[in-house]
Amino acid sequence: MIASFPEFKWSHWKERLYLQRLEEKTLQIRKLLKTNNNNWEQTLFELLAKNFGLNRNGDVFLQWAQRLPFTVVQKNCANGDLLEALFMGMAGLLNGEIHYPYPQKLHKDFDYLKRKYGFTEVLGISVNFRRLRQPNFPTIRLSQLAQLYHQHPRPFSLLIKAEAPRDLNWIRTIGVSEYWKTHYTFEKESAPSPKRLSQSFFDLLMINTLIPLRFAYAQIQEGSFGEELFRWIRSLPAEKNRITQGFSDLGLPFQSALDSQSLLQLKKDYCDKKKCLHCAVGFHLFDN
Repeated sequence: MIASFPEFKWSHWKERLYLQRLEEKTLQIRKLLKTNNNNWEQTLFELLAKNFGLNRNGDVFLQWAQRLPFTVVQKNCANGDLLEALFMGMAGLLNGEIHYPYPQKLHKDFDYLKRKYGFTEVLGISVNFRRLRQPNFPTIRLSQLAQLYHQHPRPFSLLIKAEAPRDLNWIRTIGVSEYWKTHYTFEKESAPSPKRLSQSFFDLLMINTLIPLRFAYAQIQEGSFGEELFRWIRSLPAEKNRITQGFSDLGLPFQSALDSQSLLQLKKDYCDKKKCLHCAVGFHLFDN
């Protein structure tokens, strides 16, 4: 019966659901900000790291970013090779015996950074390669993240200045360093490819990191947010996953990321918890 819920009510309810989802993400952002002494650039770095790790390595990448001295990241953005050495070394990818020239150079650069800044490498972090498509290998994602900060050392300021999602299209141009254009791992060579961020990956960054951070910044700094929030999320395509497909099978059309995000929130906070009488859809159906 869910498909009989009036469209004008859906429009209002979806916006409320999406705002609820953003509020939950804002709580997480506030916690990170507090830990980071209100450093928005560092908070963005940690959130980007989590998203670059995707589902498989997201928590590990966040832990990695929180233990990584962010001041060292900032001081070495001008040198992409040093930045990559720092990222790979702190992720534990340079441990053990190394038999190839490029990782040997990274290991040497990482030792130099540790001596210069007096920090120790993170122990116990183990990134996962299993059941991942090659473009999502930790080596590739870390190289892309290093290139992002090498080319744009202060991405948070660019995010806040952006007037529309298209102003952040520079993220789509981010690729990997020269070595990783012909490799996915240190050991095996592959066909040449720039390995730039895909459109779908950019959309995920927008949905899960960039828009929520803009929302949190507007709330904390200005006490409100504008209509641009809904304009941005509506400009992105809907996510396709098991949950959105389930709603689609019930006859619910969805076109934008606002639709898919609100349906994910509906499933998680209402359907799964059987809070039907607290849900606009459930209340309408029972009332009729």
